[in-house]
Amino acid sequence: MPYLQIDGCRYYYFHSGVRAFSPPKKSLVFIHGSGGDHRLWSKQWNLFDEEIEIIIPDLPGHGLSEDKGRERIKDYAEWLRGFLERLTCEHAILVGHSMGGAIAQECALHYPDCLKALVLVGTGAKLRVSPTILDLVCKDFEMMVRLSCEYAYSETVPEEMVREGFEVLCQNTPEILYGDFLACDRFDARERLRNITLPTLIICGNEDKLTPPLYSQYLYDNIQNATLHIMDGGGHMIMVERPGEFNEVIRKFCRSLT
Repeated sequence: MPYLQIDGCRYYYFHSGVRAFSPPKKSLVFIHGSGGDHRLWSKQWNLFDEEIEIIIPDLPGHGLSEDKGRERIKDYAEWLRGFLERLTCEHAILVGHSMGGAIAQECALHYPDCLKALVLVGTGAKLRVSPTILDLVCKDFEMMVRLSCEYAYSETVPEEMVREGFEVLCQNTPEILYGDFLACDRFDARERLRNITLPTLIICGNEDKLTPPLYSQYLYDNIQNATLHIMDGGGHMIMVERPGEFNEVIRKFCRSLT
């Protein structure tokens, strides 16, 4: 399993292995959301063109990565920049889901020269978290995780899919998840969106209860070079629920980039 050591901490990342054979034409870097890890992108691991390398890091403190989590999106963005520099991954296409989408926006605002494009999935320019949820993380962690999963998936998905998501979230400590939710709650890029000039694909499920289509529409209306794709029948975890359509939309977007 590939790890990268930075400042004494080991960080896990999934890698498609394309780079071992030839320089990839494009690098897709998937960024998971609050309490997630690389497993939430399992439907994207092996489904792209062989000339595209896939990199999926576990953020600090998540999954198989060491370190502690962060409490501000800008700090996650700074970590991601350093991670990509260490991998010599230049001009990456960032694919960020939920909190990962906020990290992608922050990277685009501060480090645009390091990136080629953005894919923002089930996210928004402002990710307010209810004080009740923040309180519940510490008081009844398992109940909060169950509520999160109840809202995260479409009502039509198999129970097994929801259970797998529940297991991923439960592997976090309350401190990690609280920090992620706090980072989301503090994030606000609404007044800065017009400074994002990278080609941007925005994807959302029309049944997303956590970051409803209105959030994606706002991104589309305020990012200069954006395309919006709303998927019928999809919830917040659209990349897991509808991987076929999701992957094809990203394939087409990647092909459109020069």
